[in-house]
Amino acid sequence: MHSLICCLDKEFPPSHSFVDGMLVDTLSKESNIDTKLITSKPGDIFTKGVLRYNGVLCLAVLWKRRNLGRYLNFFNLIACLKRAVKAKGKEKQSTILFVRNDPILLLAAACMKHKVDRLIFQSSFPHEKYSGHIVKRSVAKLLFSFSRNKVDAITAVSPLGMARTSKLFPKARHRLVIPLLSDINKFFPSANDDIGENLGFIFVGTFFSGSEIEVLIRGIVKAATQGVSCNFIFIGGTNNEHVRLEKIPGVLDLKKKGQLSFVEKIPRKEVFEYYKKADVGFSLYFKTEKDAE
Repeated sequence: MHSLICCLDKEFPPSHSFVDGMLVDTLSKESNIDTKLITSKPGDIFTKGVLRYNGVLCLAVLWKRRNLGRYLNFFNLIACLKRAVKAKGKEKQSTILFVRNDPILLLAAACMKHKVDRLIFQSSFPHEKYSGHIVKRSVAKLLFSFSRNKVDAITAVSPLGMARTSKLFPKARHRLVIPLLSDINKFFPSANDDIGENLGFIFVGTFFSGSEIEVLIRGIVKAATQGVSCNFIFIGGTNNEHVRLEKIPGVLDLKKKGQLSFVEKIPRKEVFEYYKKADVGFSLYFKTEKDAE
């Protein structure tokens, strides 16, 4: 019997393609795997910490990953893991810790490595490169270095991500690339065949400056000035990030015409309603000279 404890960089409910498809729909259905999820507390502070997510036990006990709460989660997770490991019971079973992205959660799990059999780290976001200002990036690098010798296995969502993560954890014995597959067919069976007069383009993702999303926006503005008549919608990010993009010359004019719009982060299920109205999806990919070395 295996006890799989998943420390997620998510707030309850942790709706995400990997969480839903792999951890909840697949691993939790295995008869020899006891799966538990650990997430941040939901918006209602009076909600009890022990919840269920699609039938899987979820300990929503972490603070929201903002400001001081992000750092207090180091102590919070250690306390939670001590209780979870102690509660394994008399039945002999191995305990596996799975941590997703967050360097502070990883450090806490690394401190508990002597109590478990294996520690797996999944990296789908480069905190050490694009986590806010230089201080946060430096702290992320430092925390990863503290944890590097405790990590047994690493997973990434792309070969490029695996190359980056392997440099952070060179002693990890097992490495596996698991792409983030879309669960789009759960919500509607086929693509949008009703293409209107104007093509509809959609982007869903992060808006941090390192993604170079500004390059894409400038390209849209230039295309519009050359007579291209399409509609563009960008979902994700914060109001401050949207304001930053609106300072690009020509963006506000396109917004007034209804050709370009920004939508702040919304629940995953609502995103698929926008997908139904779109014809083409945008995907950002960029590679710096340093990455290419």
